[in-house]
This record gives sequence, C-alpha cells and structure tokens, in this order.
Amino acid sequence: MIREIRPEDCAAVAGFWRDCLDVPAATDESVRGTLDRMRSDDRYFTYVAEEDGRVVGFITCVEVLSFDDPDGYVKINGLAVEPDDAIVFDPIRGEQRLGAYERICELRVFRPTGGKRAF
Repeated sequence: MIREIRPEDCAAVAGFWRDCLDVPAATDESVRGTLDRMRSDDRYFTYVAEEDGRVVGFITCVEVLSFDDPDGYVKINGLAVEPDDAIVFDPIRGEQRLGAYERICELRVFRPTGGKRAF
C-alpha cells in the first residue's frame, strides 16, 4: 500500500536515507523536523510504501518552477525501497541499482499533445 508519511514512519525513512541514499547524518529527529517544515508548504509530498505493516520504501518530491518550464514539474528529492523489494534504474548513472535511486532528479510528465499532465 502507498500512503502519506506519518510521524511514526520517520525512523524507517531515516534508515533509508542513511543506508540506501548514503546520508549518514539522517536521524529520526532530523527527518521529523524536515517533515514538519515540509507539511507547512503544500508543494512538498512524501509517501511511504507499506507491506505487512512495515515501511518498505519512500518517495519525497516537490513541485518546482523554472524559467524553461513556467508550468512547473515534480522534482524527486529522494526515493528508496528495501533492496529485496526492487531494482531501480538510475538514469543519471545509466545503470541498475539495488533498492535506491539517486537523491535528486527531475520528473516531467507530458501529454501526447505536448501539454503537461497533472501529477
């Protein structure tokens, strides 16, 4: 099941930041503090994947604008899943990796007509 992150998920998400995304300073408290700040800004979204009552992955993203794309797009700030649960393709490195995605990437979704699709 995919759902919005809850405060009780912060320890698991901190573990993903440390173990999969190589951010050794990530702690339950730092994730909780950042989550509190993100919740006050409706441009941020964080979801967890839950299986049998435990968190097995997460994604956090933000809606951003740029001069070359004034309609905006979604930027993934972090995405990781347990290594046993998925292999992901890392387009930045051009390789498959077990369980983790490059920390920062952009996701732009287009309609066949050239317009943007709501995400």
